[in-house]
Amino acid sequence: MSSKRYTDELKVEALQQVTDRVFKVAEVAERFGVTTHSLYAWLRKFGKPGIAQRAELDQSAEVRRLKAELRREFRLCAMCRVLKVNRAGDYAWRQSPMSNRGKEDQRPLGLIKHQWLASGSVYGHRRVAKDLRDLSERCSRHRMHRLMRAEGLRAQVGYGRKPRFHGGPECAAATNLPDHQFDVAAPDRA
Repeated sequence: MSSKRYTDELKVEALQQVTDRVFKVAEVAERFGVTTHSLYAWLRKFGKPGIAQRAELDQSAEVRRLKAELRREFRLCAMCRVLKVNRAGDYAWRQSPMSNRGKEDQRPLGLIKHQWLASGSVYGHRRVAKDLRDLSERCSRHRMHRLMRAEGLRAQVGYGRKPRFHGGPECAAATNLPDHQFDVAAPDRA
């Protein structure tokens, strides 16, 4: 029997809930569908402080490596020539500050992540938007959907269902008590 493999993101999230939000290990294990032994092993392996920093460093190193690889493959001069744009325009675009909408989108991201994590990574954009409205934060659920999708935050689907028993003996057909005859010699004749 093979053991189930878990992603590093799931491990980090589970450990953050144990260390940062002081949830009980048994609650977090039940919520994530792992054993308490696994959580304790992850705590020993990753250690309590700096778990998220390690994962972010690994991700940022991977992003830097991919950017360098793509920069070598797709040169700026060639792309500007193909797209028939000036290189100076690209440099100006890279130096431009973040737009007002981008700044406005950055503001509620911390609250969104906090509410989503507090729900145990269960809530979707509708419930997170409702929670933020309860906190007097103005937001629409469409904006919430866009921001959560950009951050990779998704609702957990089907977490509350329990398996039901559908087996058993076959049902027996009822007996023909009035002794009806359903065999007819010709159509429309009884």
